[in-house]
Amino acid sequence: MNESRLDVRIEGQPGAIPARAFLEVLSTAIDLLDDLDRAEQPSAKLPGRWLIAELRNESATAALRRAGFPESQSPLRLVDGIGQLGQSEGLP
Repeated sequence: MNESRLDVRIEGQPGAIPARAFLEVLSTAIDLLDDLDRAEQPSAKLPGRWLIAELRNESATAALRRAGFPESQSPLRLVDGIGQLGQSEGLP
């Protein structure tokens, strides 16, 4: 996985995934990534914004990357944190 890119995918039958659900998942993912970026560099003004680097309709997948901040570790931290939540009851 590229550490500065996050692939967001919704499981489901192609053509049957509600667009609003996909947009809500993307919005939540972007909010979490922004929060992680701010926590990682609290005094820095983060350049750019999250962009769609790739969009695949057949699998309801969007690849997000932050423009102007390629060294962001937030996607990796988000994936690791979600993995930890799946293994324990406490917050990572």
